Amino acid sequence: AAAATTIDVETTSGDISITTDVDSNIDADSSIAGDIVIVAALSEDVVANTTGAGTVTVTAKGNAITTVAKTATINVVESDTTATDISVTGTGTADSVTINLGDDATVTNAAANAVETITVNATAAAVVTVDTTAATTYVGDANTTFAGNEAMFDGKTVTGAAEVQITTLDTSDLTD
Repeated sequence: AAAATTIDVETTSGDISITTDVDSNIDADSSIAGDIVIVAALSEDVVANTTGAGTVTVTAKGNAITTVAKTATINVVESDTTATDISVTGTGTADSVTINLGDDATVTNAAANAVETITVNATAAAVVTVDTTAATTYVGDANTTFAGNEAMFDGKTVTGAAEVQITTLDTSDLTD
């Protein structure tokens, strides 16, 4: 197979828009809170970072998607059996990410500047495992199962999801 094309774009003065119909490793960085839009349905490795109130929208195959944004929308076009790994980081407070997908995924919420609201819209049954840092609010739909250790969900708001699977319990919550 041919090697993926590399697309590396940085801006200090505006927004970034990338559209490609070939498998590309994409890295887009805005240092001025610019908005980033990436449409790359065949791309497996996408990184999009902005600052302040900047927004990120990524449509990609999604074996690895990383975003830093106040508001991010991630559309996963999964057409193989490789798991989708999504890493999200906010830029301050009240950060949010909306993930649209049709298969299982792992969402790593950053330890520093964690995203406060994670919304998942699944077109088919999907287990979305959350790790590293808990969000404050999780919103799912009838196809969405959120999974993770108890710390990801203890005292948090979860709405709309089909279920929550706790993979590890805190023994202090158990009684004899």
